[in-house]
Amino acid sequence: SPAWSESGLLPEFSVGVQQLLKGAPLPEAILGNLRRQMRQELISFLDDHNLLQEGSSGTLRWQYSDLGKCLATKYPKLLWDPPREGGDRRVEVWSTFMRRLSATRRSRRKTLKGDRSTDSP
Repeated sequence: SPAWSESGLLPEFSVGVQQLLKGAPLPEAILGNLRRQMRQELISFLDDHNLLQEGSSGTLRWQYSDLGKCLATKYPKLLWDPPREGGDRRVEVWSTFMRRLSATRRSRRKTLKGDRSTDSP
């Protein structure tokens, strides 16, 4: 089983996100919306199953990395977020998406707790 999850569970993605997973040729605006929707579905799945919620920042980083690898293996045609202009081209294809996923999730959890303080990197 992958290191990010004892059970190796992955969500059943919605019909819209399935297009993204299968690499369907779509306009960039639609792809952006589907990527956001996929992030939301993954966050809901992780929260519902209490996955990737505890541990040191290093442990969580490796678990999110393993989740990205797992998704890339299961969905080889997935249209990931492109890296930002001038960004490091050596990063994995899933890195930008997973970084945005973890940042969105961390931000939501802080908002829910009422904690507005910022973490140091």
